[in-house]
Amino acid sequence: IAKRERERQLREREKWFRSIFETSAIGILLISPEGKLIANNTSFSKLLKYSSFELAKKSLFDILHQEDRSLNINSIIKQLREDDSFYQLELRFLRKNQEIVWARCTFSLVKDEQDRPQFVVGMIEDVTSQKRAVEALHASEERYRMLFNSAMDMVVVFQLGPDQKPLNFLEVNDAACQSLGYTRNELLSLTIGDICKAYHSEEFQEIFNKLLRQGHILYQTEFVTKYGQFIPLEVNAHFFTWKGKPTIISIARDISERIAVQEALKESEERYRGLFEGIPVGIYRTTAEGLIIDANPAFVSLLGYDSREELTTINVSDLYLNPEDRLRWKTVIDEVGVVRSFETQLVRKDGAIIWVRENSHSVKDETGKVLYYQGSVEDITIRKKMEERLQASENRYRDIVENSEDFIFTHDSSGIILSVNRAFVKGLGLKSDSQMVGKSLEEFLSESSRKTFQEYLQRILEKGSDFGYFELKTATGKLRVVEYQNSVRSSGGKTPVIRSISRDVTEKITTQKALEEEKERLMVTLRNIADGVITTDDQGKIVLMNHAAHRLLGLEEEEATGKQIEEIFRIEDEQSGERVPCPVMEVLKTGETIVHDQAVRLVTADDFDRLITYSVAPLHDNQHRLIGVVLAFQDVSKLLTLEEELHKAQKLESLGILAGGIAHDFNNILTAILGNISLAKMAAEKDGNLPKRLAEAENAILRAQDLTKQLLTFARGGAPVKRAASIVDIVKEITEFALRGSKCQPEFHFTDSIWPVEVDRGQISQVINNLVINAAQAMPKGGVIRVECGNVEIDEANKENSRLMKPGKYVKISITDEGEGIPREHLPIIFDPYFTTREHGTGLGLATSHSIVKKHGGYIFVDSEIGVGSTFTIFLPANPDTKLECTQSQTSIEQGRGKILVMDDEEAILDIASQMLLRLGYEVVTAKDGEQVIELYRKELEKGAPFDAVIMDLTIRGGMGGKEAVKKLKNLDPNLKAIVSSGYFNDPVIANYKEFGFVECIPKPYNMESLSTILRKVLEKTPVK
Repeated sequence: IAKRERERQLREREKWFRSIFETSAIGILLISPEGKLIANNTSFSKLLKYSSFELAKKSLFDILHQEDRSLNINSIIKQLREDDSFYQLELRFLRKNQEIVWARCTFSLVKDEQDRPQFVVGMIEDVTSQKRAVEALHASEERYRMLFNSAMDMVVVFQLGPDQKPLNFLEVNDAACQSLGYTRNELLSLTIGDICKAYHSEEFQEIFNKLLRQGHILYQTEFVTKYGQFIPLEVNAHFFTWKGKPTIISIARDISERIAVQEALKESEERYRGLFEGIPVGIYRTTAEGLIIDANPAFVSLLGYDSREELTTINVSDLYLNPEDRLRWKTVIDEVGVVRSFETQLVRKDGAIIWVRENSHSVKDETGKVLYYQGSVEDITIRKKMEERLQASENRYRDIVENSEDFIFTHDSSGIILSVNRAFVKGLGLKSDSQMVGKSLEEFLSESSRKTFQEYLQRILEKGSDFGYFELKTATGKLRVVEYQNSVRSSGGKTPVIRSISRDVTEKITTQKALEEEKERLMVTLRNIADGVITTDDQGKIVLMNHAAHRLLGLEEEEATGKQIEEIFRIEDEQSGERVPCPVMEVLKTGETIVHDQAVRLVTADDFDRLITYSVAPLHDNQHRLIGVVLAFQDVSKLLTLEEELHKAQKLESLGILAGGIAHDFNNILTAILGNISLAKMAAEKDGNLPKRLAEAENAILRAQDLTKQLLTFARGGAPVKRAASIVDIVKEITEFALRGSKCQPEFHFTDSIWPVEVDRGQISQVINNLVINAAQAMPKGGVIRVECGNVEIDEANKENSRLMKPGKYVKISITDEGEGIPREHLPIIFDPYFTTREHGTGLGLATSHSIVKKHGGYIFVDSEIGVGSTFTIFLPANPDTKLECTQSQTSIEQGRGKILVMDDEEAILDIASQMLLRLGYEVVTAKDGEQVIELYRKELEKGAPFDAVIMDLTIRGGMGGKEAVKKLKNLDPNLKAIVSSGYFNDPVIANYKEFGFVECIPKPYNMESLSTILRKVLEKTPVK
């Protein structure tokens, strides 16, 4: 009998547990140690929208979200063995339709008699709605923080004490901290009375009382910064009750127009904390009368009791805070047998009140009599609090938006307006937001702003934010300019929403424009009167000096203010050196303006003499009383030097125009002569002394080429063909060559690691050659010529020889002789063309050298002393990071093959070029201008037999030259091999031929060797057809 009774109780208990398993409102899952789903209840099947049959074929891994699949059954079992209790965590499951379900999972381990894992029980509670509530709260808080912290005006919030006196600030935005100069903590420790200048005045108290009566007021006052400065403000204050206390929010706008908008507002300190972690779901069973007959540990913990036994002595009705809720629950469960998502408040043992959501059902016998009630209870206190906070946040956000004077609105990605505040509606002269919501923002823009509206939408969607201006059209047709600061906000993968804070700046822009125009007029006036400006009072004491005046006088700013003008501004006569009375004191006596345009010497504190001109004018107040003077003075030292340099440059330019034309024509003639000599040399290889004579004639032509190079150095727009080179090699080679056979000996002094320079080797060699020969000629009886090279870095503090030198890195070359020296009166004109003191001199050597160095971006100076000698110093821009390239020359004549097109407007050039090319083994076709070249090239290209190379003269009289023709040929054939030729060897096209479409250049005059070398270099890169 006892055995049958135990079996009956066991069946009864098994029936009870199966009833709990099948009727539980939360999902229950049994998992094998291998991870297979052994069984699940109906709630779990409904949760994932699978049938029990479908779930039986799956494992835990199959139904988890891919990001949570790192969790496996072994890790769950291990955790449960270690803790010997529950293992709780939140997981994401995938429904049959792949929807994501967030669930709070509580796992427990069931073991067999040998303590081996039999299966894992999982209680799966749907918390998706709670997750969405958290996301909604975060979104609301984000809107509040964005609006509060991105406000361009100062916003402060404070509450009133029992005596209606302001308490410390409750909240301040970043604009308030930045404008007032306080840190956030410093400002939060202050009251409105600490920063408001007029707080203690009767007028302010009247304003304050009016605010308390009316609830809103707009007034003007001044705030004092941390550093004692006053900021005029327009304050929009609102009085309301928050958390049962009187509260004031003040939005203060800077109306001084002197303070620019600072950097974007920082994120405010997070005011709201994350939600508490949930607790396990409680499961209970009661009698029909409400007595608790069983409960799991989670339910006991939920209500704060110490044990299950203690809880079973209580009637569940006594746990309800409101008895009416229990009656409603009882009515529903008696009628339909089940209660779902029933929300109520329960009282814990310690008296604490919690919100719960209850899911219950009744268990009846065969006759329909209720045996007991069972159900689950979920603590939703946190969710309820979040809902309250969400509502409070929404209310705060709505209050700030509606009370702001800025235009605050939102629109979607296509520009459709979603919401607007009252200020925006009123600003456009409309009556309600219904006239705007649902319409495109574009409808309210001016014609000019509509043209760029689509660009704005594309820009903000790509970047996430945008700042700029729109021109709005009001209901009356007036145009208003607004400054906007917009950003994209989106959540949950929904369509992006653009939030905008805009401000009407029409009057501000008009005022700024007028101020800028006035400022520009004042700046123009200031620039016209002088560089340095000093103002004094009526006693001659310095009140203000601009930066230029401090620099010119060699003073620090604090050294001058308050001192007498005579102590600072001291001038002398340029010629006699006598002291000149201070003109400021004279103007203070006479009240008349003085303008002195003759240069005088300014005695400075840093002993740096400057030549200046000055003007002094009286300053009068509104009553025409003399209150001081303004002194303006200008440094004219550089101007005088520039005038001398300009005069010199004008003479060189005039000569250069003439020289360029002569040299070009001369080079054409030399090309014909040099080409014929090259042909004659090849024809007379075995004819006695004739080849020698022809070689001498060829050398004479090359020497004549050097003369044209000197002339072309003066040509306007000429550019050196620069390459990276070691100046030491050039200087040493040319010096030794120039002094070969003379009575003078070179003495070299080179520092280590001299920087590379980018130079035209031929031109710089010409400069060194000219200077060394001049040095040797200055010592007819012989002597030592000292040649020095070294690195120099020029800055403002160590400019040498000339104030016109630009700061930078240079290589300095000095050539010093021990000759008779140069008379002082000759030094200013030593570099003028055709100036010479020697009987057989040309006067071009130094002028050529000056022109070459200048075109290299360098400087050349001369110092000389009679009876001691002269030193010429060259500064060439250095390139320390440039690597030198080794080059090899190829001067041999080699036969070639291919079809060459030659263009020139000189018959003699065409003839000799054809003869040389034929002699070298090439086919030749000639043309006289660019049009003919293009036509010939097109015909051959269409035949499939294009020219292998084209040699074109750069300029053609009365026709298309090579510069224009190469562009059109490139359109016909991108693989064109074009070579440019010109008598202007220093033309920019020759210097930078690749930039203009040519592959090589061959300056005139050229011989057969140079022609052979160029063609071999060009054609060996491309197979000849």
